[in-house]
Amino acid sequence: MEQKNLILGFDFGEKYSQFCCYDRGTHTAVSIPVKEGEEAVEFPTAIAKKRNEETWKTGPDAEKSAHAENGIWLDNLYEICMGSRICQIENRDYTPGEVLGTFLREALKMIGIERPDQQIQAMICLLYTSPSPRDISGS
Repeated sequence: MEQKNLILGFDFGEKYSQFCCYDRGTHTAVSIPVKEGEEAVEFPTAIAKKRNEETWKTGPDAEKSAHAENGIWLDNLYEICMGSRICQIENRDYTPGEVLGTFLREALKMIGIERPDQQIQAMICLLYTSPSPRDISGS
């Protein structure tokens, strides 16, 4: 995703999350595929961490990667981020905001946004308490 001055939406759900962007031509929100050329737009609200490194990964392949590399799989990310307690991972304390920031950074990379400070004009985050954004829309 090379375009600059993106206006992004981020649906942060208990089980699944997704991004959308504002299409200035049609004046509508358009869901962003998790992988270029594919239709899937939702990805697990979870993150993987490589043991003994500050290497994180999210997206549809992150769980497989975590298990294959004996990594750490956090699938209760929504609960962690919505709480106020410190999350300890490998003897390091992370605030809920740090965990959310890491997830968001890795999720943006997943959709091709490597330099959010240069590519995003505005971002709106929605928090869902149901398992999936599609449960809200009814589709």
